[in-house]
Amino acid sequence: MLTRALIGAFAGAVAGIAGYLGWSWVIPVECPELGGRICDEWYSVATFFLPVCWAVVAGLVLAAVLALFALPRAWSASGLGCAFWPVLWVAGAVVDVANMQLVVSAVPVVAFALAGAVTGRSAPGEATARPS
Repeated sequence: MLTRALIGAFAGAVAGIAGYLGWSWVIPVECPELGGRICDEWYSVATFFLPVCWAVVAGLVLAAVLALFALPRAWSASGLGCAFWPVLWVAGAVVDVANMQLVVSAVPVVAFALAGAVTGRSAPGEATARPS
């Protein structure tokens, strides 16, 4: 379970760092100061699509690394991590965190670490030992 959580945190960190760097690349620095219709529309589109794209990338990284280590339920962890992402975004907005950039970077790490840990638990009655 810890291994899966660490792999999930790694996949989330890849997405968080890339999202942070991508945000500064996609949204021009002048947009918040200039405002205007083009910046507002571009900002709205980027606010939705940039996190979605990186959630998919993180999900693929998580599934690939879990499959590489032959750990079960790789795609379940990937899907669950993508599902946790918007839930944690809303939770960060509801709590009204002062440093929203921290939320932007931390959400994917927490989402995919949690997904890796949750999907790694054995179901009741399921054998935990691998057959020899």
